[in-house]
Amino acid sequence: MSTRALVRVKSNNGASTMVCIYVHGDGYPSALGEMLKEFLARRIVVNGISENYNPKTHSNGMGELAAQLVGWLRDNDICKAHGGWIYLYNDECGDVSQEYEYEIRLPKGMTWSLPRTGVEPILRCWESDGDGKHGNLLFDGKAKDWNTAETENDE
Repeated sequence: MSTRALVRVKSNNGASTMVCIYVHGDGYPSALGEMLKEFLARRIVVNGISENYNPKTHSNGMGELAAQLVGWLRDNDICKAHGGWIYLYNDECGDVSQEYEYEIRLPKGMTWSLPRTGVEPILRCWESDGDGKHGNLLFDGKAKDWNTAETENDE
């Protein structure tokens, strides 16, 4: 059976979800978690485009980050090889038999009034409790600080 996961990208103020991505397989931390870590570890969320803006390392708000993430996942070798690997859902996706849930957001207290230099987004990961609700929190912090191998679910 595939290891399903949901990835939610929160809005700038964190009150709503910009996009919910359903990942049909390889949703465990050492696969999808590692991919999200790779994407986010070099990314800064800024407010406005300046002369230093680089779309490979910067996102102009969480809306652009969500769009960049979807494109980046679609260009992934897994998605290219198998197709049907990621799907976009609305925020009401609930229980899709996911084993893991991921959330990408700005640090607490940050909203659209970001510092000029930008901020690193926060990545959170939970085991799903099988009822469409968060279970055990596995990680909450900057993606570059996550050792995904230490949080792998032993089954």
